[in-house]
Amino acid sequence: MNKMTGIIIILGSFFISLKDVWKDVEFRILFVLIVLLLLTGAIFYSEVEGYDLIDSLYFSVMIMSTIGYGELTLSTSTAKIFTIVYAFVSIGVFITIGSKVVLLFVERSKVSQKKIKEWERSRKIRRQQRKSSDRKNP
Repeated sequence: MNKMTGIIIILGSFFISLKDVWKDVEFRILFVLIVLLLLTGAIFYSEVEGYDLIDSLYFSVMIMSTIGYGELTLSTSTAKIFTIVYAFVSIGVFITIGSKVVLLFVERSKVSQKKIKEWERSRKIRRQQRKSSDRKNP
């Protein structure tokens, strides 16, 4: 198996897991909130700082994810005040959705482990039943 096949398998598994995560109501609310925050930030920076839409969205993601490369800088006090509030709110939501995804993956893993143990237990019982029936009917 080459690297590309491995990457495709991992991405496929990731998207299948996301489908399961999407079923969680709290995750969907957080996701909508993230999208709204990104749109709000992008529109604000576009209007106030004069950035184009891509740069505005990029700047919003950099603030939200705490990466902050620094190649875009704010020139107005209004934008700086907005960014302070935006950072507190968006970083909090970003961390919350990240922890929610991890929690849902861990829960899914526990369910899978429980199913495996139940399958192993039922397999062991069937094996024992076969052995006892073989002893009774030689």
